[in-house]
Amino acid sequence: NTPPRVAMSGRCATPHVWPGVASTSGPGRRRTGRTTCRAMRAGPTTPAPTYTNTWVDRFWLKQFHRQVAIELGEDPNSATGEYDATMRRCVKLVSTSKTSGEAQARGERVLRSLLPPGFAFGFKLFIASLPEWFVARHAAKVTPFLLPWLVGPSKVIDAPLNLPVDDTSEVPANAVYSALTKMKLEIAARQIWEIDPNKLSYAPVGDDTDKHKKTFPGNAVPGFQQGVLLQRCRVLEESGCASVCLNVCKLPTQKFFNETVGLAVTLVPDYETFECRFVYGKTPPPVELDEAFNTPCFSQCPITREGNGRKDFLLSGKKK
Repeated sequence: NTPPRVAMSGRCATPHVWPGVASTSGPGRRRTGRTTCRAMRAGPTTPAPTYTNTWVDRFWLKQFHRQVAIELGEDPNSATGEYDATMRRCVKLVSTSKTSGEAQARGERVLRSLLPPGFAFGFKLFIASLPEWFVARHAAKVTPFLLPWLVGPSKVIDAPLNLPVDDTSEVPANAVYSALTKMKLEIAARQIWEIDPNKLSYAPVGDDTDKHKKTFPGNAVPGFQQGVLLQRCRVLEESGCASVCLNVCKLPTQKFFNETVGLAVTLVPDYETFECRFVYGKTPPPVELDEAFNTPCFSQCPITREGNGRKDFLLSGKKK
């Protein structure tokens, strides 16, 4: 029997199944009965934003570019830190990988190389004694300050209702207020409440007319401020490649946080809007159930335009 094949972004030749889903009846068939994949034009139709890189952005872009060059066995001194050149090398990183596991391992090594030595171990020890909601909320709060050089602007949001966090219990709406209240420091707690920028979104105690509103004092719905919305992912837009998104960003990031750091996080890209949602405190689904892998190739992908050779495995997410 011919083994089933799964399309990579930019390798949308037939016969094959749709990306990310194993076939049960040979090439050209998908379990749900959908037919062959056709390359699609992904993303919004409006022009891409104009980005202004600060010296900090340029510094981190150059470090990232250098590490990608090292993974490719190329001269790191050739890394300019220019965004388009960096994305070209990211596309090359996945297109030259022999397996999806190799592509993901490369992406994870690049991610780890940007962190100080011992960071993962130290951070894991630091958060071990803290409630997951507390760590998840504060991880979300710092994300928009750490990633704009790579992915563009983002903002903190509540976990979307269709992406619920693992812990379904109510949590303190304001961690400092909650701690001061428990120490019987009501006056200080009230001062914290007065300067809380989120206080207008809280509902009065006992008001259950809108179950998705926060309550004051002290409680919030599960997932409060544990999400981050990337408003238009620059990596996805400028690389034009779903395989870069999945193998260099999504899977390595999820693995690093879930397995190494001990903080659950799920990344959910939207191929129509190029938005991406980080949900801290949510364990990602298995690859075979993750909708992010159920995408046709992008017609604007550089590998699609080249049209030479095949890398069917890279959108499957499975480490073959």
